[in-house]
Amino acid sequence: VLVLFLELRLAFWTTMGIPISFLGAFLVIPMMGGSINMISLFGFILVLGIVVDDAIVVGESIFAKREAGLPPAQAAIQGLREVISPVTMGVLTTILAFLPLYFTTGFFGDILWVVPVVVISVLLMSLIESFLILPAHLSGARKKAKRGTLVYVQTKLRNGLQWIIDTWYLPVLKRAVDYRYVTITSAIAIGALTVGLVRGGF
Repeated sequence: VLVLFLELRLAFWTTMGIPISFLGAFLVIPMMGGSINMISLFGFILVLGIVVDDAIVVGESIFAKREAGLPPAQAAIQGLREVISPVTMGVLTTILAFLPLYFTTGFFGDILWVVPVVVISVLLMSLIESFLILPAHLSGARKKAKRGTLVYVQTKLRNGLQWIIDTWYLPVLKRAVDYRYVTITSAIAIGALTVGLVRGGF
């Protein structure tokens, strides 16, 4: 799926972030007293998408700098510098969301404590991978992509996605920003409606 939307090399190194982060977590989990079981595997599944997101954000930022004409090493540094703060904050908020689960007591606490251990260790390893390993791989010179079926499919998908962004997403986003109080009120109303439906037994 990544190859369909990203440059082949970028897609490959983005995907490699998954096993690298998971293998790093395999070092941490036994130290915390955990093991590979149904619950810990559930934790790995939970964190899978977040790991890919970090690598995509960093990789795309570096790729954009290279497309702008910067030398590979400089593009890697500047591209990472632009997104390092939001990526770090995004990972830290997820860590904080899962951290209380580690301190849960009782029957469920005995079962679920390994989930935050897995999630947090994988996320920290993904930060290291996204901030050090991925930029290092993307800082080398790249060969010009040859015209072929893959490039044709990538171009068609990229153009189609850009059309959706320009035609549908950006106008909706502009209206949401222009009428920000309506947007915020709508979000609160949807939240209140959801709570009401749940409390009402629906």
